[in-house]
Amino acid sequence: MTVNNNINSLYLFQSNEIDSIKGKSNVYIWDGYQDKENYISIPKYLDDNAEKFRTKYIEFIHDLGTKNILNKNLAQHLKINNNYNLWWMSLLIEKSHYKSPRIKDCLKLFALEEILIKNKPSEINLYFSDKVIAYAIRKLSETLGIKFVLKKIYSEKNYKYKSKSIFHSIYFKSPYIVQALIYLLKHVFIYWPLRKTYKTKWFAEKKSIFFFSYLFHLDYIKYKEDKYKTGQWGPITDLLKELSLKSNWMHHFVPNPVIPNTKTGIKFIDKLNINPNTNGVHQFLLNYLNIKIVLKVISNYIKIVFKLPIFIKFKDSFKPNKSNACFWYLLKKDFMNSIIGSKSIENLLWIELFDLALSEIPYQEKGIYLQENQGWEKAFITSWKNHNHGKLIGLNNGFVRSWDTRFFDDSRTVKDPSNDSLPIPDHTILTDHLSWNSYLESGYPANKLLKAETIRYFDAYIDLSKKKQNFMNQNNMEFKNDNKFKVLILGDIVFDTTNSMIKTIENLSNKENFLWTLKTHPGCPINIKNYKKIKLETYDKNLKNVISKFDVTIAPAATLSALDAYLNGINVIIFLSKEELNLSPLRKFSEIKVVYDLDTMNQAFNPENIKNYTPKKRDLFWFDKNLPLWKKVLS
Repeated sequence: MTVNNNINSLYLFQSNEIDSIKGKSNVYIWDGYQDKENYISIPKYLDDNAEKFRTKYIEFIHDLGTKNILNKNLAQHLKINNNYNLWWMSLLIEKSHYKSPRIKDCLKLFALEEILIKNKPSEINLYFSDKVIAYAIRKLSETLGIKFVLKKIYSEKNYKYKSKSIFHSIYFKSPYIVQALIYLLKHVFIYWPLRKTYKTKWFAEKKSIFFFSYLFHLDYIKYKEDKYKTGQWGPITDLLKELSLKSNWMHHFVPNPVIPNTKTGIKFIDKLNINPNTNGVHQFLLNYLNIKIVLKVISNYIKIVFKLPIFIKFKDSFKPNKSNACFWYLLKKDFMNSIIGSKSIENLLWIELFDLALSEIPYQEKGIYLQENQGWEKAFITSWKNHNHGKLIGLNNGFVRSWDTRFFDDSRTVKDPSNDSLPIPDHTILTDHLSWNSYLESGYPANKLLKAETIRYFDAYIDLSKKKQNFMNQNNMEFKNDNKFKVLILGDIVFDTTNSMIKTIENLSNKENFLWTLKTHPGCPINIKNYKKIKLETYDKNLKNVISKFDVTIAPAATLSALDAYLNGINVIIFLSKEELNLSPLRKFSEIKVVYDLDTMNQAFNPENIKNYTPKKRDLFWFDKNLPLWKKVLS
């Protein structure tokens, strides 16, 4: 990318779909990856310098927690009961692009600042629809001494919420305190029945392991056989039996096709607990919900609300060191939600639930949980250590991607020896080489990392020829053989992303050369009748056996399902919507084509390119079907 120095006027557009771009030079695009002679893409500039800007943001988050007001830093002001800390459970610390979509705008603001300093324009002309970003850019321009001209505001767009109903619309417009109380009442009302789950006595012997998990991705066939099997833990449940280890399982309740509501959830747990020696002991965390906990949550919440004038003073602290940008306007909602909103009351509830649950269970020598660095995990870790249980191990069951800021913390944060430091497990299990290197490069202590075989992608490393045969015998879906390429479209949890991807496919010049099958995300159903330019079939069953039957898979950048296709030797095309970062686990793989508009998609779906695709054999994961590394961890 070429940056022009000492220009007079710089033009910044939110989108490259604006006719006003024509005829202008020194044009930059906020949303969109097209990088042409007449304009430059800021997301592409950002992606080309990913590690640098990611580090700057992570450093900013660390520094924010250390800023002092009234002789205490932010983290100290948010301590609860001297042991727990809402700061470490906040959305800002969590750094999830899924929960905090403004993170990408903060990163772009860093990139824009660097561009402005290099270009030294006398004037910036802004064409934007998002007033929040526009205000942040104006403040940056003023600080740098650059004249700011707001040319036009297009139709405003709600970046935070897509209201599903009038209730949702009213809820999200309500004060944070109202949102918090509504969340608590709704949560208690919905999940109060889970208290009726039959309480089986926990295993307390040395040859037992405690697991904290989600009751999700369940194997219904195994359940009908009175056996516990879940896609999240794959072969581990069988390995426990092989090693003669007893298991205790505490679960988050997550509605899903197997247990769609609390009533079926209670029946499911009670059925599993009939045979604890075979299936382990199972309980919901919400089994411990009671009136006393609810009252404690309300009491602690009131204490936090009374401190609100203190927290407002931290507004001026949202300025990164060695930067002229201010992130308050972009992160205000996440901050306030974490302090006095629904996220605050949710985290206070986690604190009380984990504190009670882990005080009542007998001593556990070893605990393992699925690690995604969510807020509830910090409450779990703190409670586990407060009640003097044994070694705690987090399992990163995914694939650490360059832009997935959840898994990156400033080295000063991780190595802080004080009592107010970030709660982390004794060890973290990683299952692939890239994640291992990413953790070490970020400054994570090597002595806290463990290697283990992948269990999430265990099946992908088993004999694929058998899976193909099983598929032909067990599935009803027909794959036509009329010399057309078979394409699997993987849907995203965000409707706009899936919709944009399919709409672009509809306009392909050679779309008739392909057979299109859509696998929607469970959390985002799609009505295929809305897409009339292509013949679109759907598939809603498990993909592990069917995926090898496709020639091509096109997937949104954020979905990890693309990795399943890649491991099966399928030609994978990544679709990058204009507003998102490239969160694909395949981002750095040269053989993977990334598309973001009709031109790039036409190139990717060129029949000759597809015919000539040769999958690369990459040694991504540690794998041995006998699981020797896992045996070492468990035994």
